[in-house]
Amino acid sequence: MEVRTADLNDADGLASCIVPTWLEAHRNQIPHHLWNRRQQTWTVDVSASAWKRLLSGIDSEAESRSHVVVATESEMIVGLVAGTVDDDGHGEVSALYVLPRHQRRGVGRRLLSSSLETLFDAGASSVSVVVLEANAPARQFYENLGGIEAGSTDVDEDDEVLPAVIYRWTLDE
Repeated sequence: MEVRTADLNDADGLASCIVPTWLEAHRNQIPHHLWNRRQQTWTVDVSASAWKRLLSGIDSEAESRSHVVVATESEMIVGLVAGTVDDDGHGEVSALYVLPRHQRRGVGRRLLSSSLETLFDAGASSVSVVVLEANAPARQFYENLGGIEAGSTDVDEDDEVLPAVIYRWTLDE
């Protein structure tokens, strides 16, 4: 497995990883009508266009404080992580997904470690990730990797509020 920074040529592979993984992970964690709407509207092509815009923005910034890292096997993207640092020095992991058949092999652990290191190196004093409250597997994953539950928030999914938990890592941990 190779872990590397994503580039513009990875947009299709990123989409092919995140769309089915998100749908699989959240099938029973969000209301069925929301899941169905997401399945119908969020295609691999739609996602690939968004990844192209994001990666173009990262590439065009002289000193980008955002990153996308991929894990590949035989040149296929099997996992991804995206993160950014805001002007106040707070980092956020905005996405971490590993194809289901590649989970429990250390892929997510390597991606999260890479992202945390990159965010702290970019000046973050803390890094957070927001996880749906109903996503017990992801919550356990972050807790096992040292994430401290730091509060709760809500996630907006098509104008419906879903409860979520914030996990945080700080530079001194």
